[in-house]
Amino acid sequence: LLISLPRMRYILPLLLFFHPTSSQSCTDHDINCRDWVSTNAASCQSTEYIRVSCRRSCGTCSGGVHADKRFDLSRLPPALSPLSF
Repeated sequence: LLISLPRMRYILPLLLFFHPTSSQSCTDHDINCRDWVSTNAASCQSTEYIRVSCRRSCGTCSGGVHADKRFDLSRLPPALSPLSF
């Protein structure tokens, strides 16, 4: 199937506009995600809804988008967990 060049100038922008990128798919779908994950980092593994809806906050996006290491509570030693915010 060949598309002539004049037609392609209309089709190509549409394909680029509707093609999802990894940055678009790496989002939190609930406004409470940051609070939930910062309160209990283990909720990313234990709660199905949070695991699916809070991919950015949980750092589970494909493509390498993860939480800033300074604020990633999943890296916190268990002994310090009670002291976390």
